[in-house]
Amino acid sequence: MPCCPHLFRARCGCFTPVFVNFMLKRAREKRLSRVKRVVPGTMFRSVVLVFVMATLLLQCGDIEVNPGPPKSAAKTTGSGKSSVGAWLRSSTSGNTADDMDVSAPVNTSTANTLSAENTNAVPNTDPPREPTLHDVMEMLSGMKTEINTKFESISNHIGSLNKSVSDLKKQVKDMSAEIRSLKEENGGLQEENSELKGRLDDAESKIDDLEGRSRRNNILVHGLPRVGAQETWEQCEGALKDMFREKMELDDDFVMDRVHRLRQNDPNSPIIAHFAFSKDRERVMRAKQKLKGSNIFIGEDFSKRVREVRKKLSPFLKKVRDEGKRCKMVFDHLIIDGKHFHYNPNTADIEEAST
Repeated sequence: MPCCPHLFRARCGCFTPVFVNFMLKRAREKRLSRVKRVVPGTMFRSVVLVFVMATLLLQCGDIEVNPGPPKSAAKTTGSGKSSVGAWLRSSTSGNTADDMDVSAPVNTSTANTLSAENTNAVPNTDPPREPTLHDVMEMLSGMKTEINTKFESISNHIGSLNKSVSDLKKQVKDMSAEIRSLKEENGGLQEENSELKGRLDDAESKIDDLEGRSRRNNILVHGLPRVGAQETWEQCEGALKDMFREKMELDDDFVMDRVHRLRQNDPNSPIIAHFAFSKDRERVMRAKQKLKGSNIFIGEDFSKRVREVRKKLSPFLKKVRDEGKRCKMVFDHLIIDGKHFHYNPNTADIEEAST
């Protein structure tokens, strides 16, 4: 019994290689036991039967292996016939079971060579291969490498950020300590400033009191006309004494240290006179009522602070007098019905003095 049909059927996937080898071995043993009864007709019929079967199988095209040889050995040729059929025709040209070792493994180099030659002629029509576990593992391995790289980059970035945050925390801590030190210094400066301000207020009050005492014996005469364009101190003093004698009916035996105009270039500038004795000044201040109806007015000489306070008190003084109350202005305060009222520069109000 020839071996070519069995090899052909094995390559086409009809039987497994183990079963084929078992059948070939059994056929060989049977053939050897009945070699004398083999007749040429039987061999001829077998060859014809194999040829018919091969022709029918070749008409079907490629046959899926199960498990069979690889797909590259079963691709069709340019003429539409199987490469296995070409190998079969070349192998049946004189080879018999006596010339081949059926126990040897099947040689597929010829079929692979023919399939490789026809690869460029026929496009691969195999369905897309499904991804295997190995492909998934390779893909995950690549993703793992990429993820590890990105994670390392992110870790380095986070490390640099942590370092920057640590530096900023250190700077903030240093700045906090510096700010705390500055606050302490500022607190000391504020206390010192408050103390200095208190001392300054006391000094201003004392200076104002001294200035007021130095001006205590002075009077200001408004409205007395000038003697001439170039009025001298002696002419100004003589005009003032004439006014005391003629309009105020006072003797002219006052002792005045100094009499002059406040502003020499101003024709309407008042005259300031300093008396040597305070009793002489009091006599003049009591007699100033006789100047009513004239354009001459006699007032006291005060410091700048007192003059500003008196300006603030004047409207209130007029208002109280219009109400029928007894009120008079003494230095920098008002006396209303025996009560003293002072001007508060912080609140711009007139408040009653505390007892």
